[in-house]
Amino acid sequence: MRCILDQHQLYFSQTEGSVGQIIAAVLQEKYSEFLCSIRASAQSTERNSQIMLELFNTLFISQFTNISHATLTSFYECEPIAQARKAVKDNLAAQRQRKLSKS
Repeated sequence: MRCILDQHQLYFSQTEGSVGQIIAAVLQEKYSEFLCSIRASAQSTERNSQIMLELFNTLFISQFTNISHATLTSFYECEPIAQARKAVKDNLAAQRQRKLSKS
């Protein structure tokens, strides 16, 4: 009886892993192109957002100085951009904390 139970348990553990791998392979095959397009869109959005941030930083600085060239945030970040960045970071941290506390 013990031998039968051990064999059943071994078969079950092997089957469970195989089923999981099969499901993962099917999902990856079916959705990989879709997920790649989402990843590309997210990267493009991130790049465009960074460009806009750099332009706004230059605009803010040019309003109060005689600088006529782009002023990147890696060189100098104006106060409104710094405050906005901190506010977004704090809001995301608070949302993450609320989500974790609900779990």
